[in-house]
Amino acid sequence: MLEQGGSDGMDEIVIKGMDKDGPLPLHWMDRGCDLAPSCLACPFPSCRYDTPVVSLKRQQKDREVALAHKSGVSAVDLAQQYQEPLETVYRRLRRYRQEAARWEGK
Repeated sequence: MLEQGGSDGMDEIVIKGMDKDGPLPLHWMDRGCDLAPSCLACPFPSCRYDTPVVSLKRQQKDREVALAHKSGVSAVDLAQQYQEPLETVYRRLRRYRQEAARWEGK
């Protein structure tokens, strides 16, 4: 059984399971990480602690590039800003679109 709530604004997760000796409560405070304020509000598809750091940094940069492009910054300007080849910017945009479509169920 899973219960949620917290009086201090932090999400408190209480998982009640069964052990051979009876109920086994586990209290866990959802404090998030340096990428998201809480695990339950995390925008990333996988946990920072479950994924290699290189992959996380790539996902974060893909997201930054995609959001900047969505706000009107051209791919050429992004390539100059991030000091990357134009092809890399397009690759980042494609990966981000594919990831977003996967999470939206399309």
